[in-house]
Amino acid sequence: MDIRQKSRAALQSSADALESAATQIKRSAGWVADNAGDVADDAWQGINRAGREVGSFARNRPAETAVILLVVGWVLGTLFTRRSRDD
Repeated sequence: MDIRQKSRAALQSSADALESAATQIKRSAGWVADNAGDVADDAWQGINRAGREVGSFARNRPAETAVILLVVGWVLGTLFTRRSRDD
């Protein structure tokens, strides 16, 4: 096999690989387009569920919620004051 045949074979192999990749991308894009609504609905339901859980915790345990918010505020305040001192 001479260099021309090797080059043609390599080019053909590369072209076949690219064609295969393009076909797979088309399939994947089609799947995403077909299922985008379902994925968005699932995400929205998850966010709503998490919001209800947090709201329920805050209503049922106001003291614990206050302590958690106090700690979060303290951590954020410490973080930002240290950052401003470093500048």
